[in-house]
Amino acid sequence: MAAIVATNIGPLTEQEEFLPNTHPMMILLKEVGEEFPSATNTQDSILVNWNWGIKGLDRSNVGLWDSADIGELEWDDTFTVKSAES
Repeated sequence: MAAIVATNIGPLTEQEEFLPNTHPMMILLKEVGEEFPSATNTQDSILVNWNWGIKGLDRSNVGLWDSADIGELEWDDTFTVKSAES
């Protein structure tokens, strides 16, 4: 019986719904997509990454022609997110 049922299985015809549309996360995603259309289409967007707590980049052991090796990050052990006023 299972072999007969398995032959009728096909690809999904629509995206699987993990959360209902009334869930707060789904409402947030819908609002962000409507207010900031570039957030839904990253092909035409510039992605920016913020990295905090980096002191520098050590490139002393990097070969001149090795484009895959960019070096080793040097972390700032004294870095803190909170300001002195806080």
